[in-house]
Amino acid sequence: DATAQLELGLHYVTGAGILPDEQAALLWIGKAAAQSHAAALFELGSYYTLEPHQDYGRAAGLLRQSALQGFAPAQSSLAVLYWAGKGVQQDRIEAYAWLGLAAEQGERAALDGQPGLQAELSDVELQQAWQRAQQYRQGPL
Repeated sequence: DATAQLELGLHYVTGAGILPDEQAALLWIGKAAAQSHAAALFELGSYYTLEPHQDYGRAAGLLRQSALQGFAPAQSSLAVLYWAGKGVQQDRIEAYAWLGLAAEQGERAALDGQPGLQAELSDVELQQAWQRAQQYRQGPL
């Protein structure tokens, strides 16, 4: 059960009721992610944005899988990677598309970041971002 695997992995991360164990956490979260569990993909992708494990390319791939399932925290995190050009080619239009999808779900980080990025884009670029977001809403590409 992917949800149970994720929960166990998160217990190993936080040490809630169990001794913290990074390797056990990765094992269990990885098992859930291997089943395409959106939250597990997000957690694993987020792990690869942290020192000393930074691998932004790997993080972007995992976050994208989760984001395409509509998981707002992953959409917001993926937007940040596109905005900064970390692990992916910098693409403000792509960043805004993902921020918009996350903001529609009330994701706080997306709501906070949207105005700043919007100010950097032309009307044509905003339209392109909206069109990409529409494609992503329709499911995995």
